[in-house]
Amino acid sequence: MISKKLHFIWVGDESKRPNNCIDTWVRRHPGWDIRIWGNEDLASTEWINARHMRDMSSKELNGVADMMRWEILYNEGGIVLDADSLCTRPLPEWMLESEAFACWENELERPMLIAAGYVGSVPENPFSARSFSTSRPRPR
Repeated sequence: MISKKLHFIWVGDESKRPNNCIDTWVRRHPGWDIRIWGNEDLASTEWINARHMRDMSSKELNGVADMMRWEILYNEGGIVLDADSLCTRPLPEWMLESEAFACWENELERPMLIAAGYVGSVPENPFSARSFSTSRPRPR
C-alpha cells in the first residue's frame, strides 16, 4: 500500500515557492506526512543522478525536480505532486491500495506519456526504478 506521504519539490528561488498551492494539499490531507524538498536537499542528499542534476541546474530546474522525484519515490514511496498544483478535494483511499499509479500527460495530444506531476508508489517499486539510472540492482 502507498504510504500517506505527500512530496513537493521546489528548487531555485525559494521566495517564489507556491506555498498557497501546497497549503491546499496540506489542509485537505490532515495526518499525512508532508515533505517539501528544496535547495538544501538537492545539495545535501546523495542522489544517484547528482552529476546530471548539477549539469542541468543552470539550465532547467524543472528537469532537476523531475530527476529528484523519481529517486524520492524509489527511496521513500508516497506521492509526488507538482508544487504549483491545487488540491480541490482529498485523495481517495483507494488510490493508496495499489503499488503505483500515475496520470497521463494528455491522452489525446500526447498519448502514452506519463505526467510526472502526479505519481505515487511504494518504496523500491520497479516503476520508479526504471525512471532513473541506478547502480543498484534493478528489481525484477
